Amino acid sequence: NRAFSHAALSEPEFHGIFLGFANAAHIRGDELVLVERRIDRTAVAIGADARLITDHGRILCERRMPENANVKFEEALAINPDYIPAHVGMVRIAQDLSDKPLEEKHQKLQDTLTGKTQ
Repeated sequence: NRAFSHAALSEPEFHGIFLGFANAAHIRGDELVLVERRIDRTAVAIGADARLITDHGRILCERRMPENANVKFEEALAINPDYIPAHVGMVRIAQDLSDKPLEEKHQKLQDTLTGKTQ
């Protein structure tokens, strides 16, 4: 965390640092409210961003909050329908929720975007 703090102070325009804080807080097991505060700080700096929102969804998924994660992945895909990591997240969420049609839909989109066809 000390390295992130130094980077944030020396280069505050590098907004990825704040997302790094969020990921570090998540990995450390901090309360979700603290993790989301760091995500929100990044969102204020960079605006609506599919990568940031997908990371938020991933964190929610890893914290076993599939319904909340689903909302974030859908939000990311509304910004960028071709963002593969959001489709990967949707497949994972659909599996967690036992939603086979949703899983197949996003797996097919993911396969199309990566050039894999069945």
